[in-house]
Amino acid sequence: MNRALGRLLSTTLIASIWILSVPAATWACVCCACDFGGGAIQCGVNDTDCGNCIFEGGVPAPNCDACATDAECDGGEALCAGDPDMCVTGPTGACCARSCAIVTEAGCAAASGIYQGDGTDCSVPCKKPIGEGCSTGDECESTFCATGVCCETACTGPGEVCNAREHRGECVVAADAQPAPALAPWALYVTVALLGIIGVVTVRRHGTRSS
Repeated sequence: MNRALGRLLSTTLIASIWILSVPAATWACVCCACDFGGGAIQCGVNDTDCGNCIFEGGVPAPNCDACATDAECDGGEALCAGDPDMCVTGPTGACCARSCAIVTEAGCAAASGIYQGDGTDCSVPCKKPIGEGCSTGDECESTFCATGVCCETACTGPGEVCNAREHRGECVVAADAQPAPALAPWALYVTVALLGIIGVVTVRRHGTRSS
């Protein structure tokens, strides 16, 4: 019992020392001091590792002063270009979001993109999202290209299209290929009765004219 407890305490102590030896900021920079040019520097709260900043055409600012008064970004949690107190990020790679940019994996997630892996670059075109025009499935994130559009499925059923105006990227049956709605049983009975009545009236009129 004492040995097991001793091992547990030792393991906990080693883990605690390792965690404390790694600055919290290395996990991800929760904010971004972003320079959009012309002196327009913005502090982006929740713009982890400047992912959105980079995709929107900005770059990390020369220093993090713009975030010094922001309670959520102060204390070394913001990313900028040259400030010695800036947080430290991990490796970078290509990220496909609104276009392709080189950011960290956390920054790619902040921009709602798809991270291509550490060390990758933008030399390979990004896959197109569902709804974008395509020629082959290799161009699409979904791997499906149907009726000239990146589609959610293969969409190869009878009358199915993926480029319908209100459902672009969604596989639906084309309007002109949809079967006519079936009549409910009661409606069918009413229709038959009406046709019978019309037939009887027509015959009587014809008989009256003949006499």
